[in-house]
Amino acid sequence: MKIGHVRGHQATMITEAEVMEWLKVCIHFDRPKEIVRTSCGNLILDSNFRGNVYLKGLFLEKTSRTHVIKYGYDFAQGHIGRDRKGMEDHEQMGDLLTKVWEEAVRNNGSKLLDMNIDMLLDKENNWGDNSNVVNKMTQFMAEAIWSRLRIKEGNFYYGSQNSAKDSAVIKALLKKEPVLLPDNLWKALKKIQAASDTIRI
Repeated sequence: MKIGHVRGHQATMITEAEVMEWLKVCIHFDRPKEIVRTSCGNLILDSNFRGNVYLKGLFLEKTSRTHVIKYGYDFAQGHIGRDRKGMEDHEQMGDLLTKVWEEAVRNNGSKLLDMNIDMLLDKENNWGDNSNVVNKMTQFMAEAIWSRLRIKEGNFYYGSQNSAKDSAVIKALLKKEPVLLPDNLWKALKKIQAASDTIRI
């Protein structure tokens, strides 16, 4: 591509849309309005960056992902494949997402925790932000999530085992609305419970 007066060739106008598309390659050209900073990178809450992943400000293509990402992320570390097709290692991606969310929740409290819980409870969308929650959830996050669920007024959360029987018991004896947790979240909480004295499910 040449810019300016080019001899012997028919020039074409570059549209504003094309320029804006080029600028998306680097986040520094169009900074998000709402971000949460962590030591591992930034959680981007700006809806215009929904589903976008960056590494040190460089946009990564979405072709290597198996799950849709709900929020935007600009990681401070990591390795990418050829042609910016995404993280070379999906395990690495999962580790970074876990660290970003945990630090965001630690530093910002209930708002970020509720956002994370909403993703986990969303049964229609298997969000990539929490795609490997069973193996990646830390004790801190498990305790925070379970404590938050327990204080939600009127609801009682339970797992899939004997779900029909449990639902009837919850309504009859506890007088609360039974809410069946997604299987991956229930397994993650149970896994942490097995190694902890602070969670009672």
